[in-house]
Amino acid sequence: MPLTTPRLLLCYFLFSFAVAFAWPTWRLWRRERVNALVLPRDDRVRGVVAAWLRGVIAATLLLLVALSAGVPLSTTGPLPWLAAEGVAIAGWALLGASLVWIVAAQAQMGRSWRIGIDDATRPPLVQTGLFGRSRNPIFSGCASTSPVCSWRCPTQRRWRCCWSARR
Repeated sequence: MPLTTPRLLLCYFLFSFAVAFAWPTWRLWRRERVNALVLPRDDRVRGVVAAWLRGVIAATLLLLVALSAGVPLSTTGPLPWLAAEGVAIAGWALLGASLVWIVAAQAQMGRSWRIGIDDATRPPLVQTGLFGRSRNPIFSGCASTSPVCSWRCPTQRRWRCCWSARR
């Protein structure tokens, strides 16, 4: 099985979404009865960023499902130089390291973990561990995952989507 197969990347995407977002959200709800999903749906900056986040996640999932279902990679404008085995190995290593980084940062946040900015409650500010080195290590891990995913699904559309979302 080639290291660039969309099915393998779809499995990684679903696993990382479950481990990095669904599980911590459920765990915080179960322990503290706190809703960690505080992404706004309005026209303020936070709302626009949240809408883009939801859109990029949905577009990535749809693309991976379509490619996994048999839509030829050639219809999306392949980038063959990203399909090289060395790039594939480096990409998978970076994806794994990013996921470990994200999960470690979430564990260090404990009950302060949220998706978005919680204006209703003020959880304690975490300043130790990874948060002593980076203001938002979870975002740093997610930001490094986005371009690496475009390496692993080497299409022009995915590449443009990934880089336009980071601006």
